[in-house]
This record gives sequence, C-alpha cells and structure tokens, in this order.
Amino acid sequence: MKISDVEKIDRVNLKNHYTKLYTLKFPWGDQTFIDTLVKHSCIKTIENMDSEQYFNDIRQREKEEDEF
Repeated sequence: MKISDVEKIDRVNLKNHYTKLYTLKFPWGDQTFIDTLVKHSCIKTIENMDSEQYFNDIRQREKEEDEF
C-alpha cells in the first residue's frame, strides 16, 4: 500500500502513536533519532497494510458515523 492511499487523519494518528511510543521507549534519544524511527516505522507499517482491509475499515467507520 502507498502512503498516499492512507487518509490524512490516519497518517497523523499513526505518526502520533509512534512518536509517543518511541519517546517513552527511548527517553535518552534526541529529536532526530525519534523522528527517524517514527518515519521509518510509519513507512513500513503503511507498506505492510492490507489495502482491502483498510478500505473496509474506512467504510465501517463512515457507516458508524452516519448512524449517530
């Protein structure tokens, strides 16, 4: 899957998740180190995502939002 296929909000949430994770895991790491880990992890996660499952999840979220 390509990064451009993932919705912006999901990319932001993924980046925030990895930033928090690596900041807690490597408190001694400087910002460049953390940023490098976050970027690498985000890219690898998105590349390994199943696009069909991701788009099904998006449809499910939209359906749930419409119900409210």
